Amino acid sequence: MSSDSFTNSDGTTLPSHDANWADQDAAYAAADLTIQSNRARPPTWGNGAGAGYSNGQPADQDSYALFPYGAAAETKRFVSVRSIGTGNGRGYTASWHSFDATNYIGLKVEKDGTWLAQTLGLTYPIINDHTIGITARDNGANVDLVAYVDTVSTVTYTDTTSVFTDGVPGIGCIATGIPTDSEFDDWTDNISGSASYSISGSTEYPINVAATAMTYVDNSIAAYSIIADLTLVMNVAATAMTFTPAPAGESISGDIGYPINIAATAMDYVDNPGPIHPSISGAIPYPITISGFPPVLPAGVVTMRDAILFLTGGPTVNDGLLSFYQTNGAVSNNLIDAENEFLIARGVVSSAKSDMWREFLLGLGLSGTNNDMRSEWWLLGAPLI
Repeated sequence: MSSDSFTNSDGTTLPSHDANWADQDAAYAAADLTIQSNRARPPTWGNGAGAGYSNGQPADQDSYALFPYGAAAETKRFVSVRSIGTGNGRGYTASWHSFDATNYIGLKVEKDGTWLAQTLGLTYPIINDHTIGITARDNGANVDLVAYVDTVSTVTYTDTTSVFTDGVPGIGCIATGIPTDSEFDDWTDNISGSASYSISGSTEYPINVAATAMTYVDNSIAAYSIIADLTLVMNVAATAMTFTPAPAGESISGDIGYPINIAATAMDYVDNPGPIHPSISGAIPYPITISGFPPVLPAGVVTMRDAILFLTGGPTVNDGLLSFYQTNGAVSNNLIDAENEFLIARGVVSSAKSDMWREFLLGLGLSGTNNDMRSEWWLLGAPLI
């Protein structure tokens, strides 16, 4: 992964700072971006500047940079992909489109200065720093473009005409008002590398990194696993399991009980037979946060009553059950009615209470009598799916 936090002496031009930075075209020179206070700053009043970073990136590219707040809003800065290619100039760019007195309200995507698409109605405070990103992905003869604000996919567009097929990611500014309002920091192309990604998690969960000798297995709970490709760096020490590359386009939050496979080219939910049904498979650039459910119960929690009080906070079993049901789909304040509503919210057919519980618990992959299954379910942390 290529990245630059622009740490150097004030006045250093980008090509002098790192020779991989080059002019985007004759009108957008890399040397017009200089380092000031460890940020890249464009020149004074009216002049454009642009730099592409060449480091062997593939045609499928990302470009993200922090747009720090100066003293006023601006719409001239951009991040780019496939710049400096054959006739590409600035390449495909993402930049703020518009703002009001309080917020940035629009983001746009352009092709070497020609408007392609925009999204309006945004509410990103002007006085905050924001990370702007753009990605380019080949789609047959076309190019799929996605622009991001603070990792949120905001503008999408598919270029089908005279598409840019080569070039490099970068940054630039089409013109400058006050240079301190148009600075850049923390740029990255987000290309996968051996130190780009990490997973931290409780040792209660086995983790397997496919196609290497790196395997971590330290628990009898074999149902929980993460399978990921070579670009992941493993750190298994924390009490919550987190996968966070940065910056990145999208995120998924889910229960610890979900098996996760991070290796494919698109993010999908795939039904997976077993006590915990859903699994997630997806591309490496997506951050995944997995936290909180089902929890690992303390050693002293050995009965269903213990588990209910521990998981719900009680203070009595009935109080805890009502709170749990209401948190998970029930609206009634009556415990019996709330129990029915909870089960119906799980998708079971309304019938006798015992039949509803049996349908729900069997659907989770449990077996045995209703009492045995309900006890096991609570001791598993009361997983819902």
